Amino acid sequence: MDGRPVGLANLYDIDRGHQRCSWAYYLADPAVRGQGVGSYIEYWVLEYVFEALKLAKLWCEVLASTSRSGSCTRASASPSRRAFRGHVIKDGARVDVLGLGILAADWRAKPAADGRAPETARFEPPLVG
Repeated sequence: MDGRPVGLANLYDIDRGHQRCSWAYYLADPAVRGQGVGSYIEYWVLEYVFEALKLAKLWCEVLASTSRSGSCTRASASPSRRAFRGHVIKDGARVDVLGLGILAADWRAKPAADGRAPETARFEPPLVG
């Protein structure tokens, strides 16, 4: 953002046979939170996974306590949602994790007014493909 690195977006477990992959992103710079960076990252990862890689599903795991601000928020409204109770230990306590997923067909069916376009236009699109 403004010429400085602020975080990381990561695709992993790419499975071409089942046409799916997992992802996570981390905003390492607290100063960028609340400025649309997360929504922008999410939008372009979805575009890349479904349009460039031609996969059919993207999914992620997020802490249940932060799922509204975590990755795959667009996926959180989709039917592909799963709760994993006591799935990880954080700060010495077992916490719940949500598995969130979105299908390419659901992504393509969302109208632009429903959040398909980046919420902010001040970021340049990444080079994809």
